[in-house]
Amino acid sequence: MFFLLLDADQIAEAQARQFPFLDDLVRLVDVARAVDPAMSVGTLASFLHVVKQSPALARGDFTLKTIASEMGVAPSSLGRQVDLLCSGAQSTIRGLNLLEKGVLPGDRRQRQVRLTERGIHLLTEVSKVLDAVKVNPKKQSVAKV
Repeated sequence: MFFLLLDADQIAEAQARQFPFLDDLVRLVDVARAVDPAMSVGTLASFLHVVKQSPALARGDFTLKTIASEMGVAPSSLGRQVDLLCSGAQSTIRGLNLLEKGVLPGDRRQRQVRLTERGIHLLTEVSKVLDAVKVNPKKQSVAKV
């Protein structure tokens, strides 16, 4: 068995060519962890999916179950993530206070969520990272992924 040994510079160059978006993904996770060091990538993904659909949630066009289906996760898993993104579950976990839950006027069975000040701050910081990616033409080809 033979191994091709590359020096660190060759590895870094090959990695930069093949995965130019890696630094940006790491920065996104770092931005989220600046808000809360324990935030997982799954929690960040749930936050972004729920925020993206929050206008539809507010109108009653979407439910958390619909968003869970789009994400390919169980509704109960997304529910736990939303609890974490809000004020937390009853005395079991501390919430991140990025979202607030409420009931949909006219249908008390449905929940709606909205951003808190802290959630707006996180979304603003995430937007800055994504805007920096858009400005760099070298990384625009990654959008096909």
